[in-house]
Amino acid sequence: MLTMLAAASSDSSAMQDLAIVLAVAGLAVLAMGRFGVAAIPAFLIAGAVSGPYALGLIQSPETLATISELAIILLLFGIGLHLDLAEIRHGSSWMFAAAALSVGLCIAILWPLAMLWGLGWAAALAVAAAMSLSSTALVTRRLMKQRALRLPAGRLSVIVLIAQDLAVPFLLVLIPLLGRSQGLAEPAGEAVAAEPLTFTSMLLAAALSLGGLALLAVVGRWLLPRVLRQAAAIGSDEVLLTLGLASAIGFALITQLLGFSYELGAFLAGLLLGSTPFKLQLGALLSPARDFFLAVFFTTLGMAINPAVLTDAWLAVLVASIVLAVAKAATIAFSSWAAGATGPVASTTGLTVAQAGEFSLVLLKAAAAALLLTQDQYSVAVAVVVISLIIAPLPILATTHLEHLASRLPRAPWLAKPKASAAAAHSEESSSRRIIIAGFGPVGQVAAEALEGLDVRITVIELNPQTVHTHSALGRHVVFGDVARQEVLEAAGVTEASAIIITIPDERAVMAACQAAKAMNPSIRVIARFPFLGKGLLAKTLGADEIVVDEVATATAMQKLVAAYLKLPAVEPPHEPRD
Repeated sequence: MLTMLAAASSDSSAMQDLAIVLAVAGLAVLAMGRFGVAAIPAFLIAGAVSGPYALGLIQSPETLATISELAIILLLFGIGLHLDLAEIRHGSSWMFAAAALSVGLCIAILWPLAMLWGLGWAAALAVAAAMSLSSTALVTRRLMKQRALRLPAGRLSVIVLIAQDLAVPFLLVLIPLLGRSQGLAEPAGEAVAAEPLTFTSMLLAAALSLGGLALLAVVGRWLLPRVLRQAAAIGSDEVLLTLGLASAIGFALITQLLGFSYELGAFLAGLLLGSTPFKLQLGALLSPARDFFLAVFFTTLGMAINPAVLTDAWLAVLVASIVLAVAKAATIAFSSWAAGATGPVASTTGLTVAQAGEFSLVLLKAAAAALLLTQDQYSVAVAVVVISLIIAPLPILATTHLEHLASRLPRAPWLAKPKASAAAAHSEESSSRRIIIAGFGPVGQVAAEALEGLDVRITVIELNPQTVHTHSALGRHVVFGDVARQEVLEAAGVTEASAIIITIPDERAVMAACQAAKAMNPSIRVIARFPFLGKGLLAKTLGADEIVVDEVATATAMQKLVAAYLKLPAVEPPHEPRD
């Protein structure tokens, strides 16, 4: 990360601007977080206050353009990395239908509303596409906090967010085309081509670009997992992180050479790695770098807001934010109900994802770069996103009241009754207990074999890539990653698990995992293995409910063997043997 910072901040002015941005962003989140304002709107407000249109602490945000580009690359790479379509689509075809319908209907409803704002059809379509997206970070964190990710409305909300994220790369390609359709996005002073392109030459160029993209996907799907498997075998997080960043930036550069956006390349790299067992560990390693770049990106993005313009348009911004929330909530709720959701699930989903999102800002910036929006229009649109994110908790507070009213709503009349198999599958999923086993050496494997005959679902967390590969091929659900990392525990389903068995020999990692698991799910039963009793007793203060001490287990086993040989009754050893 330091290398990229050096490249992005090659002169003293850029380094000075970077220091100011980080200080302002950190202080803004610290101050506004006390009032419940999320990090992203806090960054944007900090940028607007410190930018060239206000205090003027930074006069040229362009000096940090490279960092902003890296932020978008990491954001798209992270989306692709965390997509697990095979797992999510299991038994959820109607949810994907609802998600796809909601994206299309949101754009269709918001498009004429944006034209009422005075925009032309192309600019209005770009703004509608931007505002149709919701905040993945805000919604998923809130669902995790409420332990609602596995509930029907929570699961449907996540799938709607995924459908929106999947649309982002294509919308980023669409917006420059909208600018060109209006004759707005041609670089000034560029010489006109001597020979205009014919339809045949355009078709050939498009075919070559698409062929190159397909070849990149095929090669990447074969090459990237093998390279990361070698990196994981070394056991070095630094190598895994470096290769992950290299793949994201490398794919971004290649797709740009092919005529597509670099965002599409970063997304493709993440999507290819998202099917590997290394995605969670890589995502956890990338998280600090991504958060750093995004803090700089959103703060510099806020510097484009002109507070002077907003003083005259504050009422319009407030009304537009409320209209946006109402329109999105109603549209997404209708889409969910039309695809098969019950009234309460549909209404809760609509209210949960009614806000604009972080990618709304990315698309608005692309629209401004394509000259579809003037600077004043861009400032007002960004302000609408900021207000939307700030008031996002308010619609969610209304879910309880609307659920009662929505429960009277019958199923969509054009849908058949739900299949018994789907209901049975849901019932089975709800009743089945989940057990996590961290560390799949001999101890973990014996525990798994004993539990697999019972009505439990087992998820394994393992850092040995060969073990991951072997047992994934056997059909076990194996997560590659460090059990001490919250991202890995979250992906393994710790918030819904009944118990976690930690068998790894690293005492520090075991204690960190005990603490993290209990913090994320206070009701989970934590059973940890320790070689010595002293460390095990310390782990009990950090969240372990039960400890299995190797020296005590060995003594118990030996005593039972001797008792069996002498035909004596087995005697349980004391729990805390004397030294």
